[in-house]
Amino acid sequence: MNSVSRRTAMEPGMREVAPGVYVKRDSRGTNLGAIVTSMGIVVVDTPMIPREARAWRAELEAVTGKKPIYVINTDHHKGHALGNVFFGAPAIAHMVAWKHMRGYGDNFKQRLADRYRDKDPETARELLHLDIQLPELTFEERMTLYLGDTVVDIIYAGGHTPASSIVYVPRARVVFAGDLVVCNMHPFMAQGSSGEWVRALEQLKSMPIDVLVPGHGEVCDKQVIDPLLDYLRVARELIRQEYLAGRSKSEAARNVLTKIIGFFPRKPSAGVKLEAKIKSGLGHVYDEIRREEEQKAASRATA
Repeated sequence: MNSVSRRTAMEPGMREVAPGVYVKRDSRGTNLGAIVTSMGIVVVDTPMIPREARAWRAELEAVTGKKPIYVINTDHHKGHALGNVFFGAPAIAHMVAWKHMRGYGDNFKQRLADRYRDKDPETARELLHLDIQLPELTFEERMTLYLGDTVVDIIYAGGHTPASSIVYVPRARVVFAGDLVVCNMHPFMAQGSSGEWVRALEQLKSMPIDVLVPGHGEVCDKQVIDPLLDYLRVARELIRQEYLAGRSKSEAARNVLTKIIGFFPRKPSAGVKLEAKIKSGLGHVYDEIRREEEQKAASRATA
């Protein structure tokens, strides 16, 4: 199937961002990926909604004429990994992702189903009885797949979560960054390490990349990294100033929120929910900065 016929067969929203490399956004705003090799399809992240996962697999198979051979999860969050079971292929993720997903039991599924019970009863029923496919293959620092003439590098990044990884296709100079990078929006900082995140983004900037697929937002290039780096660095510095001034976590988060809320556009409907998300992340950064400052003080005391 040539490039023109592949594009003709694609559903709206599915894009071929490089030869054999596809991106589609699901209903929750997560960017899904697929890398087509001579041996089959490598799927990058899977939809949380079961019918969307089934539809994505069917679409990929119809467009490419191939079957999934691996699924890669860029982290353990439900929007990236709950659809694994619908692709009929072994899943790959960082070992920390496996540890977190091992805890996705009946209580987790019940809470998830309750969110959809009224607005989407069919999805609620499926989520309640969903088989959670844990990663069968895990790694610590890096894993490389050699699939015919296609190489796929899976690289630990950290930052956003302790399990965050990127997926790099050297021949196409495409990277799937997961939620390590979000385009033109406030990042979720409540589960990771802002210091590690800065270092991971600096490393990402040094890679030969033409196309960057963020976890959320428009497909872009490396220029999108700089505003996110600025945001993280400013948030860290402002929180450090608040901590050194003796302010509490809640005071610091509230004060810094007013200074960084304008970094990225926000929908009027986001309102209180967005502010709560940012303050939660700033509280996490506060704990991180406190540990850093305590370690500095301990080092000075023993010097």
